Amino acid sequence: MIPQVERALIAGHDFVLLGERGQGKTRLLRALAGLLDEWTPVIAGAELGEHPYTPITPESIRRAAQLGDDLP
Repeated sequence: MIPQVERALIAGHDFVLLGERGQGKTRLLRALAGLLDEWTPVIAGAELGEHPYTPITPESIRRAAQLGDDLP
């Protein structure tokens, strides 16, 4: 993983991958996908967390504790 790309993503910057075939664009995207958790819950109506390493917000944790299995 290129550290500059990882920091840019965490900071919320947009970027474009340009290059000819065989330059590693797909490999870079697959490496980026490896940074994400395999299982991240999606809660209806919840805001997304700003940081990709901690996507679950405190509000979502509170709602999950209150609603349990009835969580949408």
